[in-house]
Order: sequence, then C-alpha cells, then structure tokens
Amino acid sequence: MRARETGYKAATGDYITFCDSDDKMPLNSIETLLKSALDTGADITSGEMQQFIENKILYESHLSLPFGNNPEAVYKALLSTSYSHTLCSKLFKNDLFKDHNFITLDHATNGEDGILFYQVLQYATQIVHIPQVVYYYRINPSSSTHLRLKSNGIYSILFLQCIRNKTCGKYNSLTEALWRFCSSVINGFIANGYDKEVDLKNMLKKLNLSQYTNYKLMFKHIPFVQCVKLMALNIIKPYYYIYLIKRHKAL
Repeated sequence: MRARETGYKAATGDYITFCDSDDKMPLNSIETLLKSALDTGADITSGEMQQFIENKILYESHLSLPFGNNPEAVYKALLSTSYSHTLCSKLFKNDLFKDHNFITLDHATNGEDGILFYQVLQYATQIVHIPQVVYYYRINPSSSTHLRLKSNGIYSILFLQCIRNKTCGKYNSLTEALWRFCSSVINGFIANGYDKEVDLKNMLKKLNLSQYTNYKLMFKHIPFVQCVKLMALNIIKPYYYIYLIKRHKAL
C-alpha cells in the first residue's frame, strides 16, 4: 500500500490508474476509460476484468451499478457484490487523491485495494461503469490469496471491514447491507476455525468490530430469512440454529 501511496502522491497528470506488475491491459484500455470519463464527467470510471492463467481465460467480471452513480449507491453495490472494490480496471481523477490523508495499513497482505477504494469513493461525485474489458488479471495458484490465512492476512481483512464500517456506516440506508456483509466475513472466520489459530477477539476489539460477533445484534439488524441464509452458507455456527428456531416460534 505504501508503494501505491507514493505513486498517487507523486502523480501530476489529470487521471490515475493502477496496474499490478504481473497483469496486463488491452492496448486501448486507457483510451476507452478516458473517453468515458471525459464524456460523462465521472470522477471514477471502471470497466470489466478478465481473469486468466497462462493463455486461458477463466472468468470475466460482469459488474454493474444497479442503485445509482453516487457514493451511497456505489457503496450499496459493493456490499451487494454487484460491483468490485479492485483498483485495477478503474480510472480516477487525480483530484480525488489530493488533500486527503487516507488510512494506510503497512504490510497489508489482503484487501489492500478495498482499504483505499472505500476511502477514495467518499470524495467522488459520479461513478460510471462501462461494459468493455479493460484489464487482464493473472491468476497465480501459488499466491498467498489461495492459501489458508496467517495472522497478518486475517488482520488485513478485518482492517478492511473497519474501513467499510467507517465509510458505509455514515448512511442509515446501508445499515442492513453493512451488517450482513461484515457479519458474513467475521463469522466466516469463526466458522472456519480461525478464532482458535489467532487472537481474533483482540483483533476485533482493537478495530471496533466486536459487535459483529454478537448474534442478537446481528438478528436485530438483519431479517430472519437472511440470517437463515447465512447459516446455510456455513457462516453461523450450527448450534445457533436452536436460537433461530426459538426466535422464529416466538414471532
């Protein structure tokens, strides 16, 4: 993250984009994004991404902004997974990075893009997405993102939840979506046994995220049906099923 910070602070052009060293872009990507940015006046313009390994395309993103183009609507799209917080495949107005001291996590191993994007987004006025592929993301099977997380990786992801909390939490309309998303991530760690490998309780306390492990609060903010769906995805531990059934009968 510090390398990116050094880059955008030193940038003097009108627009900024990001490209990881092992990825590549179609020849006309910047031209396509820039044309859309100039035509619409958007502060952030994004396109589609293709994931590939060697010369084989594995996946193409199909992103959208179904709720609108302002920051609140885009946060909602992010929380519903209709949109992506990746920095690559996007073009940003340079002004978004000026005069703002964005929070940076040193030695972050996971979620670095989101940590920055959620903060930058709050200063944008209009965000536009185009359907053209503008980025090729190389899949590396040996990457740390495909292995069981270490303590630093877990903390990095929790730090991203903290940033989500700070940015999306400003909007009352996003309360349910924010609780559903953060509860899914955090209780997913517990369901997968990470609480026995790292001091998860202390991490959550340090980042002011402990409320997302309080199931009674979660059930208060998330509809009963959504809680059942989370449980079905193995995010809520099975023994909470008894609590769900009792609560349902009491309604």
